[in-house]
Amino acid sequence: MQTYPNECELQKAACKLQPPNKLHVIFYGDCKDRLAVVPPIAMSMEVRPCGNNKAMIDTSTGLEIDCGNGPHRQDCPTGSYCHITLTAARCCPKNDTKQVDERKIVHCSESAYGCCSDGSTPASGPAEEGCPITTSTCGCNRLGSVSDRCDDGGQCVCRPGVGGLKCDRCEPGYWGLPRIGSGHTGCIPCGCSAFGSVREDCEQMTGRCVCRPGVQGQKCTVCADHRRRLGPNGCSDPEIGGILESCADLSCYFGAVCTERTGGALCECAAAPCPDNDLNMLVCGSDGKTYESECHLKLQACRTQEDVVVQAFGPCKLSEVAGTAGPPRPSSPIQFTQQDDGAASKSTRHLLNPDKYYNKYDWTRKETPSDFDNILLGQKIKGSQTATTATVGAVGALLGDLCTEDADCAALPGAYCARGGCVCRQGYTPTVHRKACIEQLTQETTEEYSACLSEPCYNFGTCIDLPGSTYTCVCSDLHTGVNCESPIKDGSPITYIETPSFDGTSYIRLKPLKAYHKLNIDIEFKAFSENGVILYNQQKPDGTGDFVSLALVNGYLEFRYNLGNGVIILTSLEKITLNEYHKVSAKRYHRDGILSVDDMEDVAGQSSGNLKALDLSEDAYIGSVPANYSRVFDNIGTRSGFIGCIRYLRIIRHQVTKKLGRPDSLVVSIEKVRECQSNPCMSMPCRNGATCGSVEGSATEYTCSCAIGFQGANCDERLDPCESNPCGYDEGLLCDIGPNGGHVCRCLFGDIDSNGNTCNNDVNVLQESWSPQFNGTSYVELQPLEGLGKAFRIEIWFLTNRFSGMLLYTGQSNKAKGDFIAINLVNGYLQFRYNLGSGIANITSPVPITKGRWHRARATRVGRHGSLQLDHHPTQRGNSAPPLTHLELTLPLFIGSLPAYVRPHKMSGVTSSFIGAVQQVFVNGNPLALYSGDTAKCSVVADEDQLPCATSGVSKYIGPPCGSGITPCKNNGSCIPLLNEYKCICPDGYQGRNCEVQLKVEMLNDGAPIKFDGNNYYSYRSRGGRRNRGPRGIRYEIKFRTHNDSGLLMWRRKIGIRPRDFIGLGLSEGKLQLIYTDTDAKEVKLAANEDWFQCVESKDRVDDGLWHTATVKRRKRLAMLQVDDLPPVRGYSQSLLVPSKANPKLWIGGSPTLPLGLPAALYTGFRGCIASVKSSGRHVDVTAPIRPTTTIRYCD
Repeated sequence: MQTYPNECELQKAACKLQPPNKLHVIFYGDCKDRLAVVPPIAMSMEVRPCGNNKAMIDTSTGLEIDCGNGPHRQDCPTGSYCHITLTAARCCPKNDTKQVDERKIVHCSESAYGCCSDGSTPASGPAEEGCPITTSTCGCNRLGSVSDRCDDGGQCVCRPGVGGLKCDRCEPGYWGLPRIGSGHTGCIPCGCSAFGSVREDCEQMTGRCVCRPGVQGQKCTVCADHRRRLGPNGCSDPEIGGILESCADLSCYFGAVCTERTGGALCECAAAPCPDNDLNMLVCGSDGKTYESECHLKLQACRTQEDVVVQAFGPCKLSEVAGTAGPPRPSSPIQFTQQDDGAASKSTRHLLNPDKYYNKYDWTRKETPSDFDNILLGQKIKGSQTATTATVGAVGALLGDLCTEDADCAALPGAYCARGGCVCRQGYTPTVHRKACIEQLTQETTEEYSACLSEPCYNFGTCIDLPGSTYTCVCSDLHTGVNCESPIKDGSPITYIETPSFDGTSYIRLKPLKAYHKLNIDIEFKAFSENGVILYNQQKPDGTGDFVSLALVNGYLEFRYNLGNGVIILTSLEKITLNEYHKVSAKRYHRDGILSVDDMEDVAGQSSGNLKALDLSEDAYIGSVPANYSRVFDNIGTRSGFIGCIRYLRIIRHQVTKKLGRPDSLVVSIEKVRECQSNPCMSMPCRNGATCGSVEGSATEYTCSCAIGFQGANCDERLDPCESNPCGYDEGLLCDIGPNGGHVCRCLFGDIDSNGNTCNNDVNVLQESWSPQFNGTSYVELQPLEGLGKAFRIEIWFLTNRFSGMLLYTGQSNKAKGDFIAINLVNGYLQFRYNLGSGIANITSPVPITKGRWHRARATRVGRHGSLQLDHHPTQRGNSAPPLTHLELTLPLFIGSLPAYVRPHKMSGVTSSFIGAVQQVFVNGNPLALYSGDTAKCSVVADEDQLPCATSGVSKYIGPPCGSGITPCKNNGSCIPLLNEYKCICPDGYQGRNCEVQLKVEMLNDGAPIKFDGNNYYSYRSRGGRRNRGPRGIRYEIKFRTHNDSGLLMWRRKIGIRPRDFIGLGLSEGKLQLIYTDTDAKEVKLAANEDWFQCVESKDRVDDGLWHTATVKRRKRLAMLQVDDLPPVRGYSQSLLVPSKANPKLWIGGSPTLPLGLPAALYTGFRGCIASVKSSGRHVDVTAPIRPTTTIRYCD
């Protein structure tokens, strides 16, 4: 035994020893003085009192003086000190000559230097040399010391857990010196989990321990993955447990040694027992038990391998808690999932502390004298022989913790501070784990006898307690019987379902959930459909009353419950991914709820009202609900059953999916549930949101229930390719079904642009026509429609002044029978009907139309399937009756009304004529010529030679947007109505939205514009004066027009003194972009994935085919872009631009080389026309480039 200056020096000496020799800290302090805080490693080492010296003798009894806490305790005489070890506490002399000196000198006055100031101690030299330090000069810390007295060396008497010469710091493994003044008897034990912490000590101000990777919590007791639990080998799967065969897989703690035996590897404690006569200070363990001393607690932890640590000095205050009739039951404790930092809101914090999984180890608890807490309660109960867990018995706050105010008990729901400890409020009772107080129930409860205590199940069967002190045995695969006493003969083992699979109609029926106050649902699943019931339980069969549900609704996970205050819905922030497993936790406590999905942010909510209990009396269902009440499915949010696999499901501490098919206390029945691996829907063969279902009796066949708008075996064929508006919402752009399927975009006028979603009007391909107006008796008659037998698409633009009337009709016969197509207005709603000969289809718009406003209706049919879309509202669908799928039409197409000789089909819905106007009618993407000045008049009888024709009641519509006298187009421009908008076709020499801008020939620099096709570009010499470029910066002006949305207009490099200074102008997504150098540290920016240039973008698009003038300025840190007369857009660079004296080339239409990292749209050439370019106010002759490589072409 040797004293070292510090622990570091001791560790250095330990490193030099050869195995198996070891060196540990026995106590902190001088080996000759005292024993301070005993670390856990010293529990198995015996230290002799006084070392090799003899202890002081009591002259009256002849026995060694006992200075411990026993009944014969005595104070040590002067000249000695109390040496406390694990086995004894004895008074030891400070030196060998002290007793001899005392016999020689009877009184201090007879000594050579007289007495010290205390009048009893002889001085060893002049000026009171060698005299003890008086209390006024000790300087003991008033919080950490017991009194102001100190010994000869200035050592003060410290409180428990306090160290230092002046008792001014906490010993290693303790914290909270300032809290001694608020009621604590000493420094607070850190209580760090031996399984989850890196070391014993903790933060001195907060008590927070340093956790291992993957572990969290104030005391390092919680696994970061809530699906795992903390044990001796770290965070592991709760289902993986039992006996370990090798010591290589088993970690032993608290001085225990691993031993391999026939039954497997076990931890055996080699620590010496604590002596009965050494009654040290009582301590409260984290398992809620009071121990005679810290020695007894550590011995208990060593023998049982429980993660038990000292939580507080003194006895546990459980007996002082109101409403507690006895000691806590030795069961697995609750673990917290969050740090005790108070970050969670008060109303939902308790929901963040879920019950963890239980995992039993095959270690046997030995009988130990650690039942001191039962002695205090007058109930001496020996240690039980039940298996124990390796979880921390109590983490964070517990009832009975020391406190000075109610705020100290805030982490304990329902508790407050009374008599220096946290106790339950009136009307509340503590939980068995002392983590919270719950409201006392009015009815009396009777604790039932556990029938499984007698171990009635044989052959490794699992016993489950049932109500009424009964039980059931879950047998292994090889045995059967009430008590698993009979082996299975003449048959294969029973096959259980490990991972249940649901096909949309299968379900697991459970007993009603006991979720009156609290409900926890932990599930891991993967789905093959975006809609499906996962779990549902209700109070009444018809769906009224309380309920709780967990379901997939349109791809989102929804947790719903109703306590009688109204439904609360907690929805996941993102859609779940099909065919991938997701971990979900849904919790409810009273009115509060939390939904956690994977790594998404938790969604919390609270039910309104005062009711906070959930009454469930009907059976619960997993997968689907066999009910006929619509209210049930309204509660859930979907009628679809769950299609997918559930790998893990735990409801209120009960795991449902573990070997499904065995006797289970919660499961009532199983219907059509199979093993997940045999489900043919795992490959997700059904597309476009379809629902996949397996064929009963087959492991490979499946059926797809297609979503509306799709068809085919795998629902991969779209009924209407134009339904998703792939051509955009430009009224001048029409979508049509292509000859080989898919869609084709067509323009009413002009050519379609390169981006496929806009039209230009360079060429007038649409003849001016009139919009016919109908007075209620008039109609327009057109040629019979052809090619509509298998499918058709009809689009009509209309404005109505009455809520009912016929818009369009055609059929097979004029005798009120046969096939037909009809589009009508019925009481303000748009209605689409058709008949193929075996029954009609009737599809109605979801919203009503508006009088006096233009509307766009699209009616489509493919086979029996039809759809109707009004404006941009959702598409409505319907089907005609089977089996006929072909349409036969012979009548002309009538718009507005019918002539007298045509009797409409009695199911067509035609009851009145149309009053309003029609702009356009398209059939399969082709516009129909409705009306013009030379349209023939319809005769009284059918006359196909005069088609198209119109009755005398049809007139030209003169209302907006292109009516007579109100046309917005100037300078004789032609106005084309496009629903509520318009398009002006301008004559030569004019441009603009309303043809209001007259082209100025002089702006074109007295020359024709240059044409660029994306492959040609030219270089020019900039003509800006060098002497003016410095103060004014750089300025360019370029006039252009284009229908393309990308391409490089202008590029110039070396504009500054740095080699990489450049400026460029191009188009990206139809808008102008000005780019310029921001710094010369390109490599640094690229390494950090940052842009090494700046970009300024125009607000409006310029790819409309009109002439635009772009002005670019670059001066110092300013960069500016202006388009036409619009307000300029400005940008700034971090570095200052210093113009170069060189005169580099100016590239127009593209560039042969560009640096990497620019926007992708700028690497393509410009396609369009450029009329003029100015540099610093001077014209650049665009017709005279430097050594052109291609022939210059000009625009028309």
